[in-house]
Amino acid sequence: MSRYQKITSSDAPAEKDKNGNEIYYTTFMRRVQAALIDLIIFSFIILILFGQSNIISNDGFVAQEKTKVLKGQLEAGEITETEFRETVTAIRVKVIIGGFIRSIMQIFISIFYIIPFWIYKSATPGKTLMSMRIVDEKTFQPMSKKQCILRFLGYIISGLFLFIGFFSILFNKKKRGWHDKISNTVVIHTKNLDSEEEKNKKFKRDTIMFIGILLFLVVSKVFFN
Repeated sequence: MSRYQKITSSDAPAEKDKNGNEIYYTTFMRRVQAALIDLIIFSFIILILFGQSNIISNDGFVAQEKTKVLKGQLEAGEITETEFRETVTAIRVKVIIGGFIRSIMQIFISIFYIIPFWIYKSATPGKTLMSMRIVDEKTFQPMSKKQCILRFLGYIISGLFLFIGFFSILFNKKKRGWHDKISNTVVIHTKNLDSEEEKNKKFKRDTIMFIGILLFLVVSKVFFN
């Protein structure tokens, strides 16, 4: 049995796409791999645009260090108790506001990263590298713009409840998460990955992803230092 479940649903219009390729539903782990690739790419974009704190936010550590310094000044009599409390409060407020602003900006950037690829390529770069496509559940045609928007909103809903919406892919016949159900979409693959050709391609993709992760870690380390 292939690692991709072949479509056998009686209500499916066909078991082959318009090019005559057999269609397979993409499994959870394969989608996780594609998501990791997209995460690396997205993280590089955020790193370039907004700096290191958007990859692994160090604001909390900075606030903690500043608080330690202030405590030392307080104990040494360099500042008063009132000055200490006011400064610590200001630091905490700055951390909260900064985190909120970055989160909003990252959501907007993710919209412009994800939705255009869905509209014009039916897949993000990660899914494209993994030979995957997001299509309408019934017709296997590219998503409409409305479906793209619904699917993005579905991402948020899928992650709100301990990511249960994503893990539901594991228990669904068509490998659909909540976001797929909300937008009436499925993620498919049109090649049997048990073939030697696809295994070779997988090895190359896995190698590229591994190198990408190492590069990401090196670049992040340089920024942190």
